[in-house]
Amino acid sequence: MKKKENRAAGIIGLVCTAASLAVFGPDNFLIPAMILLLAVLLGGRKKLCK
Repeated sequence: MKKKENRAAGIIGLVCTAASLAVFGPDNFLIPAMILLLAVLLGGRKKLCK
């Protein structure tokens, strides 16, 4: 998070994890969070890798 290039990916990770936790609850949030995170990062790959 110290490098400016990594901040967007870190924030996306936090948001995806929080959304998954809110939707699936604390017992079942990890795998959906990883899938959501992967989808968002792959979808925004061109913007993130400038």
